[in-house]
Amino acid sequence: MEIHYHPGKANVVADALSRKASCSCVSATALHETLCQEMEKLNLTIVLEGTLANLTLTPTLRDQITATQKDDVGMGKIRQRLSENDPQVECFHQDSEGVLWFKDRLVVPKDLELRKQILDEAHLSRYSTHPGSNKMYQDLKQRFWWTRMK
Repeated sequence: MEIHYHPGKANVVADALSRKASCSCVSATALHETLCQEMEKLNLTIVLEGTLANLTLTPTLRDQITATQKDDVGMGKIRQRLSENDPQVECFHQDSEGVLWFKDRLVVPKDLELRKQILDEAHLSRYSTHPGSNKMYQDLKQRFWWTRMK
């Protein structure tokens, strides 16, 4: 039997946050595999040897939205009304690349698969905190707009 003395404030009950972290090879391997799977989804790879000279990130979701905007009938109608200076579409504008915006938010065409992809990225990603429908709506409405969004 051993008796240890902890002077003053050091003599407190340990909780989950104050315990020393330990890691086994099994959990590190599982974490590594999960990270690799997530990186593959993003078209990223881990370079084990060599030098990384350049890293380019491209927002593929935004590219998909802008490509879908060009072929969408509803977006064409909004563009036509913009060219006619219709006051009912004064909240919309086009940038220099022809991308349609509602105020400062990117307009998402009526493509259910594209909208589902946006919602899945906001909710199902391992890097999101699953904020709930109201918080998720507030986050999405800062960047995107579509009719009957909520």
